[in-house]
Amino acid sequence: MEKTKTSPISFIKKWCYDKRLYFFVFFLPVAIMFSAYAFFKIHPIGDSSVLVLDLNGQYVYYYEQFRDAFHGNGSFIYNWSRNLSGEMFGVFAYYLASPFMLILVLLPRTMMATSILILQLAKIGTAAVTFMFFLKKDISAEA
Repeated sequence: MEKTKTSPISFIKKWCYDKRLYFFVFFLPVAIMFSAYAFFKIHPIGDSSVLVLDLNGQYVYYYEQFRDAFHGNGSFIYNWSRNLSGEMFGVFAYYLASPFMLILVLLPRTMMATSILILQLAKIGTAAVTFMFFLKKDISAEA
């Protein structure tokens, strides 16, 4: 038996074609949510921002501290900028422990509002894909 060699490009094309439903399920809620943001004139379309309530008063500072620590301007262990200073492990575990934090780290600090918007949209799309994955798994288990 001879194995046929496939190029990486053709493998990626086949994989994307096989997973097209997952891509659709990811981008549909993202498009709906972005449309809602656009309708309500949320940044980058308008002057409003997703930074409201706790996100503006609390989370954004933790995001900035994490970003600073990642780029070498702070510490993941201890932070002097909090009230009376304090450890950062608890803050990281409770507020920041997510692979989506890489979005905030990779984009410049001047784009913090845009980074948080992208982070929220990515979480919404991923939640939809996860729901579909488990829904398909449950349906296939019953059959």
